[in-house]
Amino acid sequence: MKEEFIDATITSTNIVKTYCMNCRKNQHCIHGTLKNENEVIMLKDKCSNDLCECRCRRFYSAKNGKLKRLGTIDDTNPLEDFNMNNKREKIDDIIDEINEKMRSKK
Repeated sequence: MKEEFIDATITSTNIVKTYCMNCRKNQHCIHGTLKNENEVIMLKDKCSNDLCECRCRRFYSAKNGKLKRLGTIDDTNPLEDFNMNNKREKIDDIIDEINEKMRSKK
């Protein structure tokens, strides 16, 4: 049996709200773009039921983390809502402290 490989780039499949049993087990459908194409399509359908209407069959997680409909181009910016002018909060200091402890253990 000859295996056929597709030259594709896989996109993220992190979809939070799920409906089918496959999605509840984190076995989402796999999305991506084919070589020389821009549209995000479904590369592998992991749902066993043809009538399943779960989100990962209709949407993909775009670069900005929001859902977009399959068959569209992902032209989003991952730094869309990021603002460098935000002031440091208490949680930032806690994260820095934990990171420092982890670095010192190595």
